[in-house]
Amino acid sequence: VWLFAHASCGAFEVDTMQRSTAPRSKNAEEFEDGWLDGRFESSACRGITHGYARPKVERSRALVVGCNYPRKRGMRLWGACADARAWANALCNRLGVPEENLALLVDEEEDASPVDESSSSFPSQRALQEHLAWLTRAVEPGDFLAFVFCGRGTLAFDPSEEEDEEDGEDEGDALPAAEEGLLCGDFDSTDWLRGLSMRLLTASHASKYWASLPNGASLTVVVDCEHSVSMLPVLRRLDSARLPASVKLDGPAVPVLEAMVFGVTESKSEAA
Repeated sequence: VWLFAHASCGAFEVDTMQRSTAPRSKNAEEFEDGWLDGRFESSACRGITHGYARPKVERSRALVVGCNYPRKRGMRLWGACADARAWANALCNRLGVPEENLALLVDEEEDASPVDESSSSFPSQRALQEHLAWLTRAVEPGDFLAFVFCGRGTLAFDPSEEEDEEDGEDEGDALPAAEEGLLCGDFDSTDWLRGLSMRLLTASHASKYWASLPNGASLTVVVDCEHSVSMLPVLRRLDSARLPASVKLDGPAVPVLEAMVFGVTESKSEAA
């Protein structure tokens, strides 16, 4: 499951511009082409997703996390760290994020050797929290922020729901409330502070960082894992599984409304 969500209050509207399919005069086409050439450094084709490089944006920051879980039998992934490095490369070389403003946390080296858990680049729960605090600290209107996570997600069930069963009330087939969360590199350790058997970045915990952002800041969240819909509470989200088969990602930019689906406005989701 691939989730892409974007929250913005007036910043970087140019990123969402689509070409009109209505007939245009030659002068209008020349004006548009000239305007685009001035905003983007084109290569293969113009568009927000392919073939351009944005000039460096000093007021931008990014946190990229990749978890292959090399020490976790049964949970092992093989491409998450490579995907994270590819995202970091794209953010720096194509999307204008300065290298000094990007943090990359991975649990496996490029030669497939595990990263030591004491390393500052290991994606432990504590490291994720510290870097999210850095990502959202002293943000001003107009700043661009990006958070990318490649790994696994899960549902964390509320232990208090099990205690309610002792009341003797029959609620039929109703399922207990569950919260979505991202599995950190040290997820198999107990989270004593939150009373969870695993160390996660839960949706409610992440929402506290997003809530601190001022109006006018732009936040993009890319989560490549299961159980991640509520990581950024938004009214609309882009679901790549709903892209029509007729859409060619290497072709000209066209409006695609089919992929826009309802998001969530609360941090907790229903287990289904």
